[in-house]
Amino acid sequence: MISSPTNWVQSEKLIIDEEGNPVIFQTQYLVSYLTALRSLVLKLRDVNDDAENVFVIFEFIAGILAYGTVFGNIHSIVEMLDKTAVLNQAEELHNYQMDWLKSYMREKKLRPDLQQMVTAYKEIQWQRSKGMDEELLFSDIPRSVQQDIKNYLYLDLVKKVPAFVDTDTNFQHLIAFKIKAMVVLDGWYIFRKGDDAEEMFFIKSGRVEICGDQGQIFTTLQTGQFFGEIALFEACKRTASARAKGNVELCSLSKESFTHIMNTYPTVAEKIRETIAERKRLEKIKEDERKATAAAAAAAAAASAMDSSKKD
Repeated sequence: MISSPTNWVQSEKLIIDEEGNPVIFQTQYLVSYLTALRSLVLKLRDVNDDAENVFVIFEFIAGILAYGTVFGNIHSIVEMLDKTAVLNQAEELHNYQMDWLKSYMREKKLRPDLQQMVTAYKEIQWQRSKGMDEELLFSDIPRSVQQDIKNYLYLDLVKKVPAFVDTDTNFQHLIAFKIKAMVVLDGWYIFRKGDDAEEMFFIKSGRVEICGDQGQIFTTLQTGQFFGEIALFEACKRTASARAKGNVELCSLSKESFTHIMNTYPTVAEKIRETIAERKRLEKIKEDERKATAAAAAAAAAASAMDSSKKD
């Protein structure tokens, strides 16, 4: 095979100088290496027999794989650098905003604990969203798709509210659409007793303590529960405080949004008002019964004490 004058193994690899002698090994290696590199750009060798055909086919496949691997890796590196550049830019902006915020709070002489709370909240938000506004993530897609996303995230929470259970499906969907997400850090008060009631809350994850103005805990609400709903139906003050136990992810529905929805669905609104009125009537009956029972118990205790004093 090597003796064939038309065989490229002999003519391209075993190179002969002007005097008919093989050239030095380095020259032969460089020429052979260059010929192999040409296959990477699909410039194939000329072939003359079956063995060369098989070799060139193998070389062609290997070249394609190597070519794709090289440029695939280059694309991945460029893409990674682009993502890193975007994240670095966002992080620089975040750091600038945090420096400005800290400077502002020091200038306004906010209490150190308030400064720490604000700083911690901003850092948690940054870790969660990397500078992205959650409310704007889906703002440029069709409303029907936005509605599907909101339904997936919040509709189950809406259906757990007794006043919304048997309402129109479209009404429930609009409630879900108007819900906004928020994060409250451990120990923060969501509202305090005596605050104006302007929204209700759903617990997406975490726990919330309902407590008195002296810090006494009345109950602890878990993931999937809700509180503050009376704010949607009447002008009132908060009758207790709500405090996060651990970091809590909440969903809120404002009175303004709910009023707009009620005006859009007047029939449903009337049904809800009747449900709330009946609920308040039953609660008043229970409260009157509780007071009557307590009064009877107090009277019985007083009578018993009087009998005991007479016997003495």
